[in-house]
Amino acid sequence: MSSLGVLDLSYNNLQEKLDRKFPHWPDEAFEGNQQLCGSPLDHCNSDDASSRDQSGLTASSVVVISAISTLATVALFILAFKAFFRYEHNV
Repeated sequence: MSSLGVLDLSYNNLQEKLDRKFPHWPDEAFEGNQQLCGSPLDHCNSDDASSRDQSGLTASSVVVISAISTLATVALFILAFKAFFRYEHNV
């Protein structure tokens, strides 16, 4: 990042804490990213971070949702397969 002459990440809906590579960039380069924090911006508030984490899905909930979706899809394929062969057998 040190070789960049200009950086403008404004209004990109960025969030989370900035890496340590950005403290020398002006605040204007990150303008409009309301959930972005860290140097050179204001420090991250722990309350904001915890409310943001609670509003999103956790990794374990994504795994559970994916597993249930996969099992439901497999069950539908099995039912469709049985229905197809039952129809073929009756014709």
